Amino acid sequence: MTDEEPTRSAPPEAHAVSPRFAEYTDRLLFGEVWQRPGLSMRDKSMLTCSVLIALNRSQYLSFHARRALDNGLSPRELSEIVTQLAVYCGWPMASAAVSELAPVYAERGIGAEDVAPEPVPPLDADPGMELRRKAVLDASIGAVSPDLARYSNELLFGDLWLHPELAPRDRSLVTLAAIWAMGLQPLLDYQYRRAFDNGVTRDEISDALVHCAFYVGWPRAMAAAMVAREVLVGDDGEDHA
Repeated sequence: MTDEEPTRSAPPEAHAVSPRFAEYTDRLLFGEVWQRPGLSMRDKSMLTCSVLIALNRSQYLSFHARRALDNGLSPRELSEIVTQLAVYCGWPMASAAVSELAPVYAERGIGAEDVAPEPVPPLDADPGMELRRKAVLDASIGAVSPDLARYSNELLFGDLWLHPELAPRDRSLVTLAAIWAMGLQPLLDYQYRRAFDNGVTRDEISDALVHCAFYVGWPRAMAAAMVAREVLVGDDGEDHA
């Protein structure tokens, strides 16, 4: 923590009710964590908005949406995050996010043309990777719910992940932030590996865990870090990155 006088970001009621929490908010969260090198301010805003949607904390989303737009996240990218997380977190979470984002878009003069899908073809999927993933899904989830496996293959991986409105690297970070927030460790092994395939670096994972820890809480961040270690190092102690 720095010794410089922090800019006040915590609301007045925080200073009145819990001065140390307010101090941590001003000096640590916004004065230090948000200023750390590594991830860009855009990436930090993207992660924060993703966590808020996943946790259904939409009442804080308008503040961070404004920051995200100021930090370089485009309206189309922010809109696509909502779509990505509708599938990963559920329609109610995305609907709540839409209600909070609509006034922000209106005040910024963001229109339908600014968030419309890009008029370009979808991204190409790696045929070998997709065949392997489909085989695993069909053999596991398909044995219990064939239609869930079908929607996973066709909607999630065969459509959503291939839309160019959000780069694959960003989709991976958004998805990881949401899974961290929901505490769904069994899904992380695959998503870490997919993130590395999509160009996310181990340093970016490290920095994203630090940032998100302050929004998802330490237990969930620590659990996510433990799974990351298993993917990166493994039980044999060898670096697998």
